[in-house]
Amino acid sequence: MPDKRARVVPDADGNPLFVAQDAMMAIGYHDLTDVTEAIKHVPEEWKAVASIPTLDGAQKMDVLTEQGLIYFLGPYLAK
Repeated sequence: MPDKRARVVPDADGNPLFVAQDAMMAIGYHDLTDVTEAIKHVPEEWKAVASIPTLDGAQKMDVLTEQGLIYFLGPYLAK
């Protein structure tokens, strides 16, 4: 697996939210043009859109809860 790190931000309750694009990059996902499409199979309660700080200012990005991240990564972890 490539050595990449995923950004993590807290939700309103302090629970971690993982930036979906970062998780995809970490597992070597090649098509990052439509992150929303790539995570569409993740249940709605396990994903959201959050404002993520970047060098260019805050950006709206797809994020996954811990459960959503595990659900998304499941097929890759089984390999």
